[in-house]
Amino acid sequence: LRLQPVAAYEDPRVSETLQVTALLERRGAELEASGLTPAPAPLDILEDAADNSLGRFRRARLTISCSYHVALSSLLAGIPTILLAENPNYEQKAAGLRDLFGLEPGLVGVSVAEADAEAAAAVLVDGAPRSSLVAHLRARSRRVVDRQERGRATVVEALAAGLAAAGPAGVGSRARRRLTGLRGMPRSLRRGGVGPSRRSPSHPGQ
Repeated sequence: LRLQPVAAYEDPRVSETLQVTALLERRGAELEASGLTPAPAPLDILEDAADNSLGRFRRARLTISCSYHVALSSLLAGIPTILLAENPNYEQKAAGLRDLFGLEPGLVGVSVAEADAEAAAAVLVDGAPRSSLVAHLRARSRRVVDRQERGRATVVEALAAGLAAAGPAGVGSRARRRLTGLRGMPRSLRRGGVGPSRRSPSHPGQ
């Protein structure tokens, strides 16, 4: 089983690429001894989204994440996902994802336990349970993206109406440029499952 760590957050103060690379150097032998084959370098989600439409990310059979946003992006991509949730904040986030995607408790929002490992193993193996789950995620993903698009359109139109009412003197050119950018942004880049926001930690396993 190949393990593909992901670097999902980079800014001048924090570099996940450096942190994940250091973790692989420290723990790589342990991972290999457990039967996993770590990739030589972490995958940068944003680069994969911009250059490859998340082509490498979408090959994952299972995502294991402690990040809500990476779990959301994985589910939108039709990838079965384990979101670790060991505190009330993440239990609430996990419940929201289960509701959004119509999922039963078991993968999204778990603590580290034997039963959770069994659930992960079940969706890794080809067969009816995995096929059914992936098909379900893809269908729900389309509904989620369509709802997001409708919401965005409603907000953009409301902002446009406000700008029109305010007139040229009431609103700066910067605000108008931002509204124009929202209207003209390619749909593919606005979709949560295609261009995840920058950025948050995850560990998709491939």
